[in-house]
Amino acid sequence: MFNLAQLKIEKRSDNPSTNSFVGIRRNDDTGELVFRLPLGFDAFPEDDFSEVKSLFFKMYRTFKKFEKDNYDNNKKNIQDEKPSAKDNTKSSSNGYRFKDKEENDVVLYSKIAVIEKIIEIYDDLVINSIERHVSRSELIDFSKIDKYLHRAVYLSNHTVFIDEMNLPKNTIKLESSNLIELYCFILAEIMHELEQDIDSHVIEISNKFKELHLSNDQSIFNEQTFETTINVLKEQLDDIDKNTAYKDDDYWMIYEAIEIFLYGELDMSCTNEDGIFWGINNFYQVWEDMCNTWAFKKENFNILYADTNIKINGQKISNKKIGGCSVYCKENFNVPFFIGLHEYKRWMRPDLVRFHSMNNIYEDSVNILYIKKHPLDRVDFKVIKKLNGYDTIYDDFIKRLKSKLSGKTSLMHGSRYITNKNIFINYDNNILQEVISNMLKTNSSYMIIDWKYHDELFFKSSSDKLKKDITKQLCYEFTMSESLNNYKIETQFVIPNFEKNTDNIGDRIENAPLFSALKSSGIVVFKANFYIIQQAYLHHDE
Repeated sequence: MFNLAQLKIEKRSDNPSTNSFVGIRRNDDTGELVFRLPLGFDAFPEDDFSEVKSLFFKMYRTFKKFEKDNYDNNKKNIQDEKPSAKDNTKSSSNGYRFKDKEENDVVLYSKIAVIEKIIEIYDDLVINSIERHVSRSELIDFSKIDKYLHRAVYLSNHTVFIDEMNLPKNTIKLESSNLIELYCFILAEIMHELEQDIDSHVIEISNKFKELHLSNDQSIFNEQTFETTINVLKEQLDDIDKNTAYKDDDYWMIYEAIEIFLYGELDMSCTNEDGIFWGINNFYQVWEDMCNTWAFKKENFNILYADTNIKINGQKISNKKIGGCSVYCKENFNVPFFIGLHEYKRWMRPDLVRFHSMNNIYEDSVNILYIKKHPLDRVDFKVIKKLNGYDTIYDDFIKRLKSKLSGKTSLMHGSRYITNKNIFINYDNNILQEVISNMLKTNSSYMIIDWKYHDELFFKSSSDKLKKDITKQLCYEFTMSESLNNYKIETQFVIPNFEKNTDNIGDRIENAPLFSALKSSGIVVFKANFYIIQQAYLHHDE
């Protein structure tokens, strides 16, 4: 097993390369193995071994899930008239290849042999193996009766009585072999880092091995004890091999998996194209799937449209074909993203569209307490800001209510005391309902989101790619505005960002440093918390 502490960490700021590779590859100049992090990880603590280890295993799970999802899609042979990236997957011994939306090659190398072999042979039937051994049996084998005559009881009628014989029989051996114990310890260590559940029997066997051969603080994936732990495991494997007389197929299967794990390295002579050992050459495709999964998992996100065929709970999200492509479309949402010419529609496909309703935010921020009813449908009421409500929503609501008051009426509520500023007397109830309705409508919006795999710097200077992205986003906004009246339409670019130990999903980038055309377009650049997005992706079926 390779030592994670010896991996060189490479951030986007460390390398001027513009490609979107994420994973481990060889540095052509130094020959070192480099762990290249996703974009937006400039603040990642590269000297923190725990963070490096955690990210490595999460990325391992991410690549395996991405591979499985794409392989499953391809295996079912679901082909669009114009296939999307995930329907073009091709498997080979070197990895998985497919074309993205823009016909670019995406290549994924998700396997690490030293880990794969241990996980692949995990099988309860191997752990609880049935072994033949000799024990006493009440059954009688008459072909061997002559060997037991000296132990027989001779009755008066010359009958020979034999009560038991030593015969081989199949039993479940509760005490595992030394090889199984070693295997279970390695498996338990790996599965713990991968945050995967395993059978309690495996954990018991693993603990037994650790008690016999290791100290409490020793672990394979501990920065301080890696070398000593691996050496102990190698010694144990060597002793087992020397002292095992009978070696069947199961023995060799387990032995070879352990041997590969203990002696295997990230062999720099066994890298794939461009020196890649493990990873993906275009991470943006993974980023899109991660973001779409997070969006569909999030409560009250109210998705109307999404250009994706991810699966949630084993079911494909896409439910409609538009322009020959599979997309998700909410019932009764009329897709407006096309340009018509001579009765021909040229379809466009934004990543995701949602309706951002003000109702929930308003209800969480404002409480109207009715005090008294008057004739002519007039009321006295008090407006209270709810606990943890939004100050801006509350203040805006008060401002709208006051703006509807005539000069005469304003004298009735014009108390100079702050405790009374939110009390309204003899207010027209029809106007109150109109204020509420208008506030909900003007503050609710349609949001067009594009998942972008770029760093923050990309949006601060001019480039042909950025100009093209802005134009596409404005086209989405224009076609949508043509079909909607009196609704605000917002557009966002969502990019990855590393944040440590926070539940905050992210923040907008301030407008000031952004490229001028981007600022004038009104498009918001949002830095999303990579950790939260990834957690939703890895646990989406739970």
